[in-house]
Amino acid sequence: GIAEQLARQLSVTHVGYLARTHPTISSNLPNSVWEASVKATGAAERSRLLFVASLAGDAKKLRLLCSSPVEATTIDYRDRASGKSCVWAAAEGGHLAAVRLLADEGASFKSNRCQPYGRTPLWAAAAMGHTSVVCE
Repeated sequence: GIAEQLARQLSVTHVGYLARTHPTISSNLPNSVWEASVKATGAAERSRLLFVASLAGDAKKLRLLCSSPVEATTIDYRDRASGKSCVWAAAEGGHLAAVRLLADEGASFKSNRCQPYGRTPLWAAAAMGHTSVVCE
């Protein structure tokens, strides 16, 4: 439709901007737009895109992002506004497939230094009632 045509015309800069300002919108962009962004972006923008895909629980986009070499600093990226890591966002949202994929890529399940009392991504999943993530 029209939205897809418009999305295909977005530049990598626009996708990065959407990822920073409107994660829900950017997670709904077609995979072709994400593919172009992944190929053309640096580690910083790729990290942000990884966080947005984790937040949305979009395993398909996460696989796409992880298909290019992912550094530990990228996989453990923390959102500046919330302090949440990619795996924290996926676990808190109950996105089991995304949590598995991030774990396979080496994401850290250690406590989030931005959260009090040593809370972990699995704690966040449990607190939100996502037992499938915790029991897996």
